[in-house]
Amino acid sequence: MKLNKFATTAATIVMEAFAAYAAKNDLSTDSDGINRALLIMRANTRAGLDAAMSDAKQAIDAGMPDAAAATFRASMTLIGIASAKQYAEG
Repeated sequence: MKLNKFATTAATIVMEAFAAYAAKNDLSTDSDGINRALLIMRANTRAGLDAAMSDAKQAIDAGMPDAAAATFRASMTLIGIASAKQYAEG
């Protein structure tokens, strides 16, 4: 996967998870809140990306590409949920 597509995929998963959590928990925002949410997601993605990639690589090395994709998606989803919870805390 090319780096640009990889980064876009990771960011999309994180934002979708954030949005799903926000919708389920009635979180709302304004333009300043969106900026804060994006900063939180960016920081959390940077903090968790190496571990997510390492876990996925272990699955690839074991000959399990489907598990690698699922593992990466799960890791990015958890980052999105954690970001939404952090946003909700203020």
